[in-house]
Amino acid sequence: MPRVDAATYSGDPAASDRDRVRFEIGDTDCSAPILRDAEIDALLGTEGSPVLAASEAARKIAAKYAIKVDCSIGSTRKSHSQLFRHFTELARALRAKGARSAVLPYVGGLSEDEKSADKLETDLVQPAFEVGVHDNPEVGAQTIREDA
Repeated sequence: MPRVDAATYSGDPAASDRDRVRFEIGDTDCSAPILRDAEIDALLGTEGSPVLAASEAARKIAAKYAIKVDCSIGSTRKSHSQLFRHFTELARALRAKGARSAVLPYVGGLSEDEKSADKLETDLVQPAFEVGVHDNPEVGAQTIREDA
């Protein structure tokens, strides 16, 4: 079992979402990983797709480099600002790519039969609203008259 702070990459981004995130951001060298597996798993849990998780990962990496300053000692230079710009641009490009590949919303339940079937379908996202959602229980249900 890998350590919690370990980084794994199989070389097959189609095989796992975590590998896809690593592939998208260029974090495929497990001997010097930028992110740990647990960090990628957390992003996958909140973003909904590997591409959007990769975008957020790139944004987090850019934030890490944003607080570091460029420096040089003799002929040796460390340019954190280039890494910041790279990961900021990568995050933007991945966010746009994720938005283009996002699933279009399903509009259904237009008939009573379809509405009943949709409620039984456990993999369909159920709407967060329904008739009476704005009713105030302290006042009672409100009736809207069309002739008013």
